[in-house]
Amino acid sequence: MTINNKSAYISYVSPTQLNALVPADPTVGPVPVAAGNSGLVSSFATVTMQTLAPAFFISKSNYVSGFGPDNKTIIGPTTLFPNASAPVKPGQQISLFGTGFGPTSTMIPDGQLIPTPIPLPAVSVTIGGANAQLVTAFLVMPGLYQLNVIVPASAPNGDVPVVATVGNASTQTGAIIAVQQ
Repeated sequence: MTINNKSAYISYVSPTQLNALVPADPTVGPVPVAAGNSGLVSSFATVTMQTLAPAFFISKSNYVSGFGPDNKTIIGPTTLFPNASAPVKPGQQISLFGTGFGPTSTMIPDGQLIPTPIPLPAVSVTIGGANAQLVTAFLVMPGLYQLNVIVPASAPNGDVPVVATVGNASTQTGAIIAVQQ
């Protein structure tokens, strides 16, 4: 796969999906993308490259991928993943996962693994419209950001919207977590 005529880093392939990390490139705006296999190359498609395009990973049914305070229970109603998921409580620290949050405090060489998490500056999170206390925000793997936040005391019971903002860009609408006091 090439993005803006540079080799991308393939991370997943299936019959219907191809995931790749964008190579380091300061370009902002339209760029060509193409994929190939066994000497065959697709036609170029044009996509818009951006510095920031934050998005939460979604586990199922619009629930943000994340873990509760024990770092193993998936955040969601108990029916989301039976015996593996549970709602969180106000005041608990949780971990949320996403991509596209942009540059970190330290640049990493293109295509390199990340030996230790790299801090992400200037990110904020709201849960149920209230500011969540950001404990840490890191790039933990290429393309994978982890935000550790404390659920606000004012978070209501039920499915609660979650929004992260970095710079002038915010995560997708409709992302939720399950809260139960």
